[in-house]
Amino acid sequence: MDAQSVRWGSRQGDNGYDGNKKVKGVKRNIITDRNGFILARKVCNAGIHDSKMAHDLCGLADDVWEDLRKVLSDRGYRGDVDKDIEKDFGIELEVSNTPNGVKGFLPKPLRWVVERTFAWLDSCRRLARNYEILNESAEEMIDFAAIKFLINKI
Repeated sequence: MDAQSVRWGSRQGDNGYDGNKKVKGVKRNIITDRNGFILARKVCNAGIHDSKMAHDLCGLADDVWEDLRKVLSDRGYRGDVDKDIEKDFGIELEVSNTPNGVKGFLPKPLRWVVERTFAWLDSCRRLARNYEILNESAEEMIDFAAIKFLINKI
């Protein structure tokens, strides 16, 4: 599970400001499997913190994938949200932490898969920026891109 802040291309849409990444636009939240294919996606205002969207995102994933039992995430999803998710959906949220004293980028096992999926999404022209007025339309554009990736794997 991870989130990506995307710059806005439409002045009319639901755009917020992600103070951490200094981006005005929307935030794409996704859960992927081990191959990088999207299991659940949610687009929201960039001003909403990752941990606030985790419950909704796990709920979407649980509706479709009943066998989902464990989700790996970064430190953006820390807090009490893991207890709520496990109680409501039976999904264990494992938050990865960087060891003390380590500076800079440190790739985590299996965490790079979701980052690769964001790179795949960025290769689609329509997803380079958020040109959609409605968040639901932006979610459908993610679905179209995911279908394209699945077809290319066949």
